[in-house]
Amino acid sequence: MRESEKSRFLHCLDGVMAATGRPLNPAAVPVWWAVLEPFALEGVEAALYAWAAKEQKAPVPADIARMLSAELADGWPGADEAWALLPLSEYDSGLLTDEAAEAMGVALPLAYRGDETGARMAFRDAYNRCRDAAIAAGKRPRWFFTCGMDPTRRAPVLLDAVRKRRLPLDHCLQFLPGDHAPELLRALGVARHPLLVEHEQAGIERLRRMLDAAWPKELPAADNDELEGEDED
Repeated sequence: MRESEKSRFLHCLDGVMAATGRPLNPAAVPVWWAVLEPFALEGVEAALYAWAAKEQKAPVPADIARMLSAELADGWPGADEAWALLPLSEYDSGLLTDEAAEAMGVALPLAYRGDETGARMAFRDAYNRCRDAAIAAGKRPRWFFTCGMDPTRRAPVLLDAVRKRRLPLDHCLQFLPGDHAPELLRALGVARHPLLVEHEQAGIERLRRMLDAAWPKELPAADNDELEGEDED
């Protein structure tokens, strides 16, 4: 939270404390602010209101901080998952957070020397350190996609990213060429999308051109000699 948001925070806190039966003690205000300042104001307000809706007793700063930390931690991948999402070659695609990218820089020199076990352990230590610092600072993971050279390896990564709500669908579709984008939409169960309409229309147009090429528009004229021979018979 910023200093300019302090009055809004105190207004919310004062209301929740009054609603739970224990008015806010002015002497406790600096403690509340020191504990919750690292978190975003919107998250703090949501946690305070959620507490008031579920609990009958008044909260203490540790209660709200614990709620916010748990909520933040839920969105972060563990070190093993973050490692599995890294691109292993120039042909692979990956899904990274800023913290995974930073830890990847620590692990790459070992990986280049062929020490995969050492690279993984170095990544784990660096990632956990970066992630824990981000959570303590009240940050949420910022996901980004790294596009590999093989388009067939992109769809599984993007499908998982959309299903876990790490990246928006339309952002992911731009990385898939040709027929791969409609395949992703169908895998997600999307029935209506402009890309599906375009794909269907393109398919109909291709079929029409194939039929036009296979069937002549006009039958060839009959040969006059053949017609005269038929008359003599």
